[in-house]
Amino acid sequence: MGVIYLVRHGQAANYSSSPDSPLTSAGQRQADTVAAELARRGLSGARLLHGGMKRQRQTGEAIALALGSEPQQDDRWDEYDYKEIVGNSRMRRLASVNTVKSLAKGDTQAILEDGLAQWASTDSSGGYAESYTRFQQRVLDAMSDAAKRDGDTVVATSAGVIGMIVSDLWGGNVSNWLTAQRVVINSSSTRC
Repeated sequence: MGVIYLVRHGQAANYSSSPDSPLTSAGQRQADTVAAELARRGLSGARLLHGGMKRQRQTGEAIALALGSEPQQDDRWDEYDYKEIVGNSRMRRLASVNTVKSLAKGDTQAILEDGLAQWASTDSSGGYAESYTRFQQRVLDAMSDAAKRDGDTVVATSAGVIGMIVSDLWGGNVSNWLTAQRVVINSSSTRC
């Protein structure tokens, strides 16, 4: 059994303009740096997976080039729909007083966390294109499939996905997921 390296994409352009934002020039440098580090660690030829989002694909391509691997797209590694979660009108109506204050201050992290907590607390449909439960299942299924393969695997994905896998290892509750996904930074890697 090999090791699975979960890599968060590099810095992306403003998410509010498009949930499928490309890497910024700084994000491309971050992706190139993590790719060089993975190659330095001897991961040449490792299996490379990435989600279908542009920033994940660009990060995966940088890693694949450094490792001499053929990148493979698997949309199960895609991030949740940030724009839907933050912009959901139901959440705006249900927003706490603290979130309303955060909106006035422009504190996007507090707004995101309030939206994510609301999304995770809804039933299986909840008015979202993808429920939290469905997101959780597809991510854990992708991880399970990656773990069944021989040899090392590198996955270029996003913070919510990495946080979901870490949360599952910690017992799987929503609070753990919110904590874990909050601290996954641009081009960081998590070894599983």
